[in-house]
Amino acid sequence: MINHYATPPEWGSSTRHYTLAKELKKYGHEVTVIASSSQHLLKSKPPQGTHSLGIWQDKHVKFLLLPSPDYQGNGIRRLWNMLYFAGQVLQLPKQINEQPDVIIGSSVHPFAVWAAEHLAARYQIPFCFEVRDLWPQTLIDMKAIRKYHPLTLILSKLEAYLYRKAHLIITLLPYAYEYISKFNIPPSKIAYLPNGVDLNLFPTVALPQEPQEQNSFIE
Repeated sequence: MINHYATPPEWGSSTRHYTLAKELKKYGHEVTVIASSSQHLLKSKPPQGTHSLGIWQDKHVKFLLLPSPDYQGNGIRRLWNMLYFAGQVLQLPKQINEQPDVIIGSSVHPFAVWAAEHLAARYQIPFCFEVRDLWPQTLIDMKAIRKYHPLTLILSKLEAYLYRKAHLIITLLPYAYEYISKFNIPPSKIAYLPNGVDLNLFPTVALPQEPQEQNSFIE
């Protein structure tokens, strides 16, 4: 799984892919999550710093933290961080000897997904596209970019390319299929998989056998 902003659970930001990988482990799958060593959701830097390859692992999931340049805010340095991370993903075959069976690219931004697709093509394995944000439509709806801006046109071409190349499109958005189908993508290629809840994180509280009149209610 390739998600620029994924983190291990104790880092406390984007843990969807850790939890998903942990559940896949129960079905016999070995999952490695590829993420960035530097991103704005982290409240502190990882132990190895942000300029060297880091490895975090527990009995369920392995994380590879790719070195990426630091940034603050949403300026040009964040864009450089995104592009640099995508470039690091393409260099993974030189750094690891593992042969994956499938690669999932998550679209917190599309450049990481593009790198995931190219990596899957290099390994000649299936590529799955996890759609979290609709690029560039989300940016257009938020008035962050104009509909006919050159960057919008580039992102639109990239989006259509990734939809075509994906063996499976996974979306967190319940009605995303209505949008994605405009790209001539059949419904059978789209799977809705929202964020789940790990009930093991919450203590079990026994309900009382009889209702207790502890509070007053005013009508």
